[in-house]
Amino acid sequence: MASGPPSPSGGASAKVDSKNGRAGESKRPRAGPPNRRGPVEFGAMNTPPSPPLLVLWRGDGCHLCDEAAELLTLLLAERARAGLPIPAVELRRIADDPAAERAFFELIPVLEMNGVQLPLALRAAQVRAWLSARLDTPPSAPA
Repeated sequence: MASGPPSPSGGASAKVDSKNGRAGESKRPRAGPPNRRGPVEFGAMNTPPSPPLLVLWRGDGCHLCDEAAELLTLLLAERARAGLPIPAVELRRIADDPAAERAFFELIPVLEMNGVQLPLALRAAQVRAWLSARLDTPPSAPA
């Protein structure tokens, strides 16, 4: 049983609106949100916050800085395996920043996150605790 005259392609044709000649369209208004004027606000999106920046201040030819970089790599891998937050890491040379060179020359390697520094970042337990205090504590609510 055919539902209408055959279409040029050989199949049954769809109902055609006599007013606009388009197949499958009805005269009912389209359902959807009402027209809005002005900007649309999305509220709190479910996008994760960007990770904080962790800076490792180092010096040229500093073997302690090389050890700190290796330690940091291991500790961040440990945090990743545990499903804990991982910061973005940036290595910076104190020679490239005169203020940092004055402040950190005798203290490198120095870790810095959100303005808080950890000088002589060489012991795993110390660096692990420092990272945990900055990354695992929920931010305090604004007063």
